[in-house]
Amino acid sequence: MSERCIVSWNALITGFRHLNLQKEALVFFSQMMEYQRPNSVTLLNVLPLCCSHLQGKSVHAFAIRTGVLLETHLVTSLIYMYARFENMNSCLSVFEIGTKDIPVWNAIISVNIQAKYPEKAVWFFYDLLRMGLQPDNITVLSLVSACAQLNFLNLAHSVMAFVICKGFEKDSAVSNALIDMHARCGDIVTAKKLFEGLVEKDAVSWRVMINGYCLHGDGKAALETFSQMQLSGVIPDDIVFSTIFSACSHAGLVEQGGMVLNSMVENGVSAGMDHYACLVDLLGRKGHLKEAYGVVEKLPGKPSATLLESLLGACCVHGNVEIGEKISGMLFEMDPDNPGPYVILSNIYAAAGRWSDAIKVRANIDRRRLRKAAGCSLLIREK
Repeated sequence: MSERCIVSWNALITGFRHLNLQKEALVFFSQMMEYQRPNSVTLLNVLPLCCSHLQGKSVHAFAIRTGVLLETHLVTSLIYMYARFENMNSCLSVFEIGTKDIPVWNAIISVNIQAKYPEKAVWFFYDLLRMGLQPDNITVLSLVSACAQLNFLNLAHSVMAFVICKGFEKDSAVSNALIDMHARCGDIVTAKKLFEGLVEKDAVSWRVMINGYCLHGDGKAALETFSQMQLSGVIPDDIVFSTIFSACSHAGLVEQGGMVLNSMVENGVSAGMDHYACLVDLLGRKGHLKEAYGVVEKLPGKPSATLLESLLGACCVHGNVEIGEKISGMLFEMDPDNPGPYVILSNIYAAAGRWSDAIKVRANIDRRRLRKAAGCSLLIREK
């Protein structure tokens, strides 16, 4: 009867968790404590629901008291829980005390990468090898990700040699990660060779190669790869389209940017605000301010501040007072206390020789007591 009872409690908590009813799940967990001692399955379901470091620590303390901490899944769950609250010291403490099998090593490596400590992640990988353990695909993926963050090309080459030696390159996720790693480490040539050597290219393969070209400022190569992707029958997702828009923007490829937007419609991908922001930025950079403002007017929803600020900046660069006034007015309505648009509008007026209007805007800034954070420079005087 006791076993059936614990199964029932766990089923209820699991159900609430899957329905994203966190509060209800935690309430049932509290009630359960009065009638039935939770087991590791219960704690595995409760840990992801903890909304504070204190809650997670309480569950951890209970695990220690009941002796279930030695179970691998619970150790990894605790590590991820503490990482959510940016408590890396507690992550390390759990790692040192618990059973150190591959999933636990994977967890400690992964959380260090997420916390932007790639050097530590690599050292943990070295420790794993020194312990005589064999990494799995997840370990290798984390290692490649850490190397991409570090941006060390020599390390990237060493990692690729290790991956090939162990046969992990046959895994599509690993091979895609290797392409991304080399691109981020500055070796786009090797990234291209790895991409071209793939027997099968999935959506992620195309995405990382396109992004690699974008990272290297090669918008034309990114567009060519995008065209090849479509010809191969792989349907691009919204992330790919965002990357392509960004490539067009930085390369000043206005016509191609419009074609990409049409391609989104053809592929049934709904354009989001970030896509429209990239298009407006592209048009603004090339001085097509009327077309950019036309995009703003036809937006399906309310434009983001980032989109409008981008266009306002373009108005300042290209000296378009009329559109600059309209865009700044929209920004004033969004956030009346943001001094940025006021300053840019004042600069637009000044550049156009409309000094009286520029003075009025500056006076408005002073009257509203709006202050932009002062910039600073560091000067080093040599003796």
